[in-house]
Amino acid sequence: MLKSKTLCALIAATAVAQTAVADNSLTPKETLAMEIIELTGADGMVEAMTGQIKSQMERQMEKQISCPAEREVAAEMTDAFASTMSEVMRSSDLRADLILAYAELFTRDELEALVEFHSSDLGRKLVEVQPEIMRRSMQAAQRMSVEMQSRLREASVNFQARMKEIEGSCE
Repeated sequence: MLKSKTLCALIAATAVAQTAVADNSLTPKETLAMEIIELTGADGMVEAMTGQIKSQMERQMEKQISCPAEREVAAEMTDAFASTMSEVMRSSDLRADLILAYAELFTRDELEALVEFHSSDLGRKLVEVQPEIMRRSMQAAQRMSVEMQSRLREASVNFQARMKEIEGSCE
């Protein structure tokens, strides 16, 4: 049975969901999913992720472009890309897709447990530190991608050499 705190949150989430998801009535599972999205601050995570990507793009541009005029155009492009990413990712379609994903991937009991967890002190702390975890993960992935690119270039050169060796053997 739902605790009264969770029930109040469900009622509030239902009210929000009915205005956020155009004229579609939500199932009980979708209502729980909507509450999880609200509790986890998914919209804020999208903004944080967009900011991280924009920062990475800016750092790359600084390393690769020395001409001030080109840097100015690159900065405009980076701003436009970040703005577009943010706009698209914040769309109600994304929220609707997230709601459906939660509703399809979790049982009602699991969704209720997630609501309860994210309403707890530990759940709120997870939401609070998640952007830092994401930032560190992206930094690690960026470091790994440098090594991966180097290895893939080497492999590509090796395969090109092998292809050259067998050139004409299939005729």
